[in-house]
Amino acid sequence: MKNFHKKNLSAWDKLNKSGFSFEKFFLDKNIKNIAIYGAGVLGRRLYEELKDTQINVSCFIDRNDKVTLPYDVKVITPLMTNNLSEIDAVVITSIEYINIVDRLQRHISIRFINLIEILIPFKVYDYYLKASDYIKANGANLLLLDFSFPTLFLKNPSPREKLCRYINQSGDVLGNLPSFLYDIFDNIPAVDDNYLNEILNKYTFIDIDGIPHLADYQSDYCNIINHCRLTTDTPDEYFNTIHFFGPCIGVGYAAEDKHTIESNLQKIINDKKLDNNVYRVVNHSCWHKKETDNQDSFKRILKTPISSNDILVIVSPMLWKYYDFNRKDTHIHYHDIVPALDRPHDQGEIFMDVFHITHKGYRLIAQYIYKILQNFVSSQQNLPPQKTNLIKKTANTHRSSNKKYSPILKDYLGYLKKEKAKTNGTIGSIVMNCNPFTYGHRYLIEKALTKCDFLYIFVVEEDKSEFPFEDRYELVEQGVSDLKNVKVLKSGKLIISSLTFPEYFSKKDNNDIQIDASSDITLFAQSIAPALDIKYRFAGEEPLCQITNQYNQTMKDILPKYGIDFIVAKRKELNNTPISASLVRKYIEDNRIDELKELVPETTYKYLTNKYPIKL
Repeated sequence: MKNFHKKNLSAWDKLNKSGFSFEKFFLDKNIKNIAIYGAGVLGRRLYEELKDTQINVSCFIDRNDKVTLPYDVKVITPLMTNNLSEIDAVVITSIEYINIVDRLQRHISIRFINLIEILIPFKVYDYYLKASDYIKANGANLLLLDFSFPTLFLKNPSPREKLCRYINQSGDVLGNLPSFLYDIFDNIPAVDDNYLNEILNKYTFIDIDGIPHLADYQSDYCNIINHCRLTTDTPDEYFNTIHFFGPCIGVGYAAEDKHTIESNLQKIINDKKLDNNVYRVVNHSCWHKKETDNQDSFKRILKTPISSNDILVIVSPMLWKYYDFNRKDTHIHYHDIVPALDRPHDQGEIFMDVFHITHKGYRLIAQYIYKILQNFVSSQQNLPPQKTNLIKKTANTHRSSNKKYSPILKDYLGYLKKEKAKTNGTIGSIVMNCNPFTYGHRYLIEKALTKCDFLYIFVVEEDKSEFPFEDRYELVEQGVSDLKNVKVLKSGKLIISSLTFPEYFSKKDNNDIQIDASSDITLFAQSIAPALDIKYRFAGEEPLCQITNQYNQTMKDILPKYGIDFIVAKRKELNNTPISASLVRKYIEDNRIDELKELVPETTYKYLTNKYPIKL
């Protein structure tokens, strides 16, 4: 118990140093009269902080009514709480919060506040600072959208919402699918046991670098792609990205894809714009353990590629604990979003229990967040646009393409599992034909390594190039043998192959045709990238070949929708001419073998001079 008190008192000191005030906390919640449960160390500290403030402590509640306190405040037992009608809330200072609430609610219908939840371990705050600094360094902004104690602080709550204050977040309650669920999903035509099980119980989790992520999953109602919950109606052309993080409320628990906060917000932005611009919304949210949800969100931010002027949004309880009221960071903004659910509204019943809400609640919150974003974005000026503009393929089309290649994909994923590197940090990828390997390829690889911690190089395996695959693969391995954090892989039959992208191998004769590379790229984004935890894909700019340029444009369109950043690097040049494999082949055709040293590494040069001896 001494360690318990020491830990929480230390956290209390640090919370106060950040500028936090219990008086302000209670007044913001319209609480002026409280009872303190527990006349021990924490209860007395709370009284000392509040005794000369606008908050009135009416009494202490303790199982020992004989306890002596140095204050002129009465002490009552839990059995004597029936007549506390003047109390706005009971603040529980004990570790046994759940058991105490269960006992007290037999006698009084009132709001309960868990003091221990307010006092956070400082290491979590440290992760918040790291995430904040990372966001600032990348020229982005952070919105902390607090969803603490929602049923406790609603204005004009319905009778059911008052009851929900005492329905804990119980897996047993939700797992048994009680009849009231059908009532609160009354406007969903498809609602039945299968529907409810699909939106409530289909989430599983995997650990990546010590951070929980949602495991990929696909169905009619719930789709997790590259560990991100699918946001519907994402635009083909957008200004910047709004990245969402948080626990179950951010994931969209108890709602299908199209009804999450993020999907509702995306629809509003598509229709109304933000400062006359369209933003893309990406959902990185995941919950696993209540005690570490916010810490995991901060960690996940640190692993997420972001761009200048992106907006990162955390929707979660207890965020006010992290917002430093003294620092006044201009890139961080705090809002309480519980008022989004205040009555009156026209959505009927929206709560499932003390915290979880349904699709109707998500709709109200999305509308509220849009107003917050409107005010925020309109205050920002001179933001450079980052746009993509190709045709969007539907999720159903992408899923059917995966089924089409299922046996081949299964074998290839088995190969990747064996070859997967044991590494930490951000992982990138490049797909290269290397026909043959040049200084241009080497330059792109080096540039990619400045953006990621580990790089996979996929060498196109299809044997339809001038140089055979085995030779090309070996030249790449030799050409990067001095680089750390690089692994060369075979591309298999599903990355730039005759199955998925046959036009690539006829581009010499059909450079002007229109291509559809969406199947190839979607397979990569949906199945291959998650197998290796890939978050970046790199390519060289393509000013000459129209087919390769179209392929790059399609990557710009599709990859970000699966949480993968696509980055195009400027090519390495020689005498204002891009160094490319086609240029090397032209030199060979013109018998300029001795000049190849300017275009290719020593290992490639030796290979070429053995294959094409210099003619004297």
